[in-house]
Amino acid sequence: MAANGSVKKSRFGLLTGLVGAVILVPLVGGGIFLATFNPDQYRAEIADFLSEKLGRKVSLNGTMRLKIAGGPALEVNDIVLANPAWASRPEMAKVGQMALAVKLGSLLQSPRRLDVERVTLSDTDIQLETSASGQKNWDFAAKTESAASPAAQDGVAPADAAPAAKKLPLVITLDQLSVKDLRFAMREAGKAQGTALRTKDLSLQARDKTVLAVTGVFNQQPFSANLKGDNWLALLDKQPWAFAAEAKYLDNDFSGNGKVLDMGKALDLADFKLVSSIGSTVTGNLAVKLAG
Repeated sequence: MAANGSVKKSRFGLLTGLVGAVILVPLVGGGIFLATFNPDQYRAEIADFLSEKLGRKVSLNGTMRLKIAGGPALEVNDIVLANPAWASRPEMAKVGQMALAVKLGSLLQSPRRLDVERVTLSDTDIQLETSASGQKNWDFAAKTESAASPAAQDGVAPADAAPAAKKLPLVITLDQLSVKDLRFAMREAGKAQGTALRTKDLSLQARDKTVLAVTGVFNQQPFSANLKGDNWLALLDKQPWAFAAEAKYLDNDFSGNGKVLDMGKALDLADFKLVSSIGSTVTGNLAVKLAG
């Protein structure tokens, strides 16, 4: 009996050891990989890839590193997006630091999904501007379209044309965006003064519904705004994006409901209310064409 019990214990110990090994080896191996992986070695390749896709030079001047504490997060420093040659300054946008926290396991699921838990931007400077001829520095498609061959412009594909690139079936979700110290400016050719905005704190919750809260300074005057809307992916799909918003600026209070149309090219305020600093109230609806 004793010998039989000893054999059972031995088998149980062996089985436990095998199960433990099956569980621990991948965990330990994954931990070692994450701890030793150096994304900075791919920095130049990533910058080249982004530059090609945007038709504009993207520079990743600082280091890239993978942080493990608190969950895997990719940290990128000193990101620069170049301006076209006609613009007033070399950079369209600069980001001091970006941290991207993702759920790695979602990439292994079918359909593929990239779950972005949190994006944090620090020390960001963006300047949009237009030229005297109507060019826009945020129009990234212009360079690609102008470079098309005459045959392609006539609707005839060249004989040696490469097949169109297939889109990767990837669903993207974003849980949270946090921006610290954002400087945004808008310049228009021929006008001495543009529009300037600086935010102290901007937070965006974007799982299922979108919730935005921001405080800052607009044209040297303090402002605050809160917005609730549909899932932000509707904008990328060119679907109407419904929202409700509240804002305060120069002691004027605004509230309204509406829709953003055609990827931000138009705004339909079906119901708005403006209470001015002198106590008067304006209500109604408004349709605004923003671009295009």
